[in-house]
Amino acid sequence: MALLAVDLGTTGVRALILELDGRQLANEEFEVPVVPRPGNIAEQRVESFWTGMVTVVNRALESAGITADAIEAVGFSHQRC
Repeated sequence: MALLAVDLGTTGVRALILELDGRQLANEEFEVPVVPRPGNIAEQRVESFWTGMVTVVNRALESAGITADAIEAVGFSHQRC
């Protein structure tokens, strides 16, 4: 069994898979692009966060050599204004 942690950060998404004893099995990251707009404004597309989350979770599962049914618990971290 393993634990999955997903962090939706300001500029990227990260997935970490740990054994129940704390040993790290995988750590994957996906950069979320910033889209510059006129008037010195920057935006990010919400779809990029979804794509990033799906990508890093799949990569982490593959890196760890496990399937999703081996995940016992999932934790999410996300901060937006």
